[in-house]
Amino acid sequence: MPHIDAGGVSLYYEAVGPEDGKPVMLIHGLNTPMVAWPEGLVDYLVGKGFRVIRHDNRDVGRSETMKRFEKPNLGRIISALKLGLKPKVPYGIKDMAKDALALMDALEIEEASVVGASMGGMIAQYMATIAPTRIIKLCLIMTTSGAPGLSAAPSKVQKLLYSTPSPTKRQAFLDHQFLFWRAIGSKTYPANEEDLKAFLENNFDWAPAVNPAGGLRQLAAVYTDRDRYKILPDIKAPTLVIHGLQDSLVPASGGQDLASRINGAQLLLVPGMGHDFPMELVDDVSAAISAHMKAVDGPNKKQD
Repeated sequence: MPHIDAGGVSLYYEAVGPEDGKPVMLIHGLNTPMVAWPEGLVDYLVGKGFRVIRHDNRDVGRSETMKRFEKPNLGRIISALKLGLKPKVPYGIKDMAKDALALMDALEIEEASVVGASMGGMIAQYMATIAPTRIIKLCLIMTTSGAPGLSAAPSKVQKLLYSTPSPTKRQAFLDHQFLFWRAIGSKTYPANEEDLKAFLENNFDWAPAVNPAGGLRQLAAVYTDRDRYKILPDIKAPTLVIHGLQDSLVPASGGQDLASRINGAQLLLVPGMGHDFPMELVDDVSAAISAHMKAVDGPNKKQD
């Protein structure tokens, strides 16, 4: 699949499914390439007649490495935030949302539904407020409103997140990623060890070159995205929030708060799901997404 100029950023994308199908964009999370989406989910949506578009966000996978920006100092950024300052970062989540909208322009997609996971869910929230007439449905998975006072990840998970070794040392990086994904993944449906290793290797090897600064730039964008919760009442697209009750990276309170701030949003809390897509739950999650995308437009009702 080709690269395409999306508003001055070269993005790598894939489009599968019937050309006349309703477009659904899948946007993944922090330092995570598009191939991390479960193939079962993609196949399910294609089987339901959707045109599925995936892309690598800027600074990850096969999309453009943002070499024009310096590597951020996360320690200084965090210290500045604690002092109530607004540190300058290479780019923000809103910029990545504009990338995705520019990709829609380049592909001549007038309107689409958007499924965002983790940081991808944050990107999707901005897309829906920047272009409310173009984003017709939202599905926000394992993500958060970003509101102050929400539960944070346990210290063990935060330590693993902050201490990622250089990806130039491939095996050390993969070993660390294995521990990290074990920590944030489902405990009820833990991934098979060999399957998880293969998944991580595929994610790593998807990129044509090592990009050690890209994940830090994305992380800086997430850390400094402190006011997004204020725009959530402006979202008009019918929204489904899906969150695992075993999510230790983004606790379920983040998803619950997110749903409460979007008018008419539905909330689906999934027992046994962590900050991952356990193979045992992929069909159920895919069915929920598909049903939401196919539902007749109109006001949603909160689930009890």
